[in-house]
Amino acid sequence: MDSLYTAFTITWIAIFSYIFYMIRTRLQLNRELAKLNKLL
Repeated sequence: MDSLYTAFTITWIAIFSYIFYMIRTRLQLNRELAKLNKLL
């Protein structure tokens, strides 16, 4: 039971970190696009 709980926790941590990373990179991309739009 403990090993199952550990695997479940690790899976959730991986999913949340992946989502957070995707959101952060998307925000950075939006910021870069905004800079480009100001230049154009």
